[in-house]
Amino acid sequence: MPAILQEVLDPFYHDGRVNKPLVFLFILINFLVLVNAILHDPYQGYDAGDHIHYIKALAINKEIPTCAESAQCYIPPLAYMLPAIVLATGRIDLWHAAKFAQLINVLLSLGLTYYLLKICDLVDPKNIIYKLSSLAMLGILPVFYKTFALIRGETYLPLLIVFIAYQVLSIFLARGNLVSNLILLGLAFGLSILARQWGFLVLPAIFLIAIYAVIRDHSNIGKSVSMLIVCILVPILVAGWYYLIMFQRYGSLTAWDRPASTLSLGDFPPEFYFGTGSGKLFTDPVRPSFSNQFPAIFYSDVWGDYSEYFLVYARDTRTGEYIISKYLDIMIRSGKPLPDWVDTNRYTINGYLGRVNFISLLPSAIFAAGFIFTLIQIIRSLIKRPDDGRIVGQTIFFLIVLSSLAGYGWYLLRYQNQGQGGDLIKATHMMQIFPFLGLLAGGILERLWKWQPKYWMAAMIALGLIFIYNLPAMITHYSLIP
Repeated sequence: MPAILQEVLDPFYHDGRVNKPLVFLFILINFLVLVNAILHDPYQGYDAGDHIHYIKALAINKEIPTCAESAQCYIPPLAYMLPAIVLATGRIDLWHAAKFAQLINVLLSLGLTYYLLKICDLVDPKNIIYKLSSLAMLGILPVFYKTFALIRGETYLPLLIVFIAYQVLSIFLARGNLVSNLILLGLAFGLSILARQWGFLVLPAIFLIAIYAVIRDHSNIGKSVSMLIVCILVPILVAGWYYLIMFQRYGSLTAWDRPASTLSLGDFPPEFYFGTGSGKLFTDPVRPSFSNQFPAIFYSDVWGDYSEYFLVYARDTRTGEYIISKYLDIMIRSGKPLPDWVDTNRYTINGYLGRVNFISLLPSAIFAAGFIFTLIQIIRSLIKRPDDGRIVGQTIFFLIVLSSLAGYGWYLLRYQNQGQGGDLIKATHMMQIFPFLGLLAGGILERLWKWQPKYWMAAMIALGLIFIYNLPAMITHYSLIP
């Protein structure tokens, strides 16, 4: 086998041969992404029409659309560039350009899952249990498949930020080309903030990682300083032009489509921070249930479809067209019976989604355990400073999750209006944290294997059964095929 091909396939090898369970899991996850990319109606999703209008305006005008052309005018353009280029050739129409954007998501998913395995090799070389566990924990999440069926910048972020983590790990753990790693790190960070502003949330994590590396080993100071300089200068070259346009147009680098409120924790009731679903989390986890309760809505959106853009549908029987979910929500909130011409599964699938929420408490507990256990390990490592690549990797994963969630919390406090029922609370917005939660959870499961392999096997069987039961929640109900 040629050396370059062997290097490409190396993440799938264990003990000198291809690991068939790992390959099967990799193919299964990406096959489901492909199925959704083919089946899902591109005009259905969070503000889907506006995202598609963005592609059209970019193709026609060759510049960032105005708010008159697309309500997503504040969103960076990376996710729309390739579809716009194809549309501009005149060889396909807008619908096919949108479908092309969905198919690009399959390539992004392949890259994401591939680099997840490469990260595992850097952190704990040749540990097949760690690879299987981490990939399985990412693949069990319905929000992963839902997000990658949509046209939006959040589909680019998981790959780019996993690639960022891979480069950071390479800088501190691998003996590669430092200059190459630094350049690739800067480019990936620049592209991440050109995909969505959520990419900025990784910068505090990189800063803290640099400090952590120096505390553990003072010889890392040169690498840490170089990394911080690159993460400031290269992204300016890659994405600075876009943010300059935003500043010229709107007078702010963080312009948004609604006014910001004063940042005050007291502006929201306790239910916003601690609400567990008003008794409906396991019976009716679909809006408008438990309005504006962050924990319940976010959890239901991870494991189901609280916002009704993937599984919960409504169709106008007179025209055969889907009804945008926010209009279905308005009908339901009115308190009047739905018109006879509305065909919806809102009141039949909700019970199933409630059961999905219930049985998904097990994988949720594993995710939480991975996060908490890693925090304990980080604190210990600052005291004992073990020479262990695993703790360096786990620290990076932990800090990316923490800084992303902290930034998202700030965003919600600034822009989420109480009267809007939690419309900004969407797990898709935080898609970038789930690969790293998978890696943290994979670390816990791998330790379970070392402690007692039979318990690991029991856990994986339980997770497999949950995956099978949750499988309908991973495949779109907004199908183009009647």
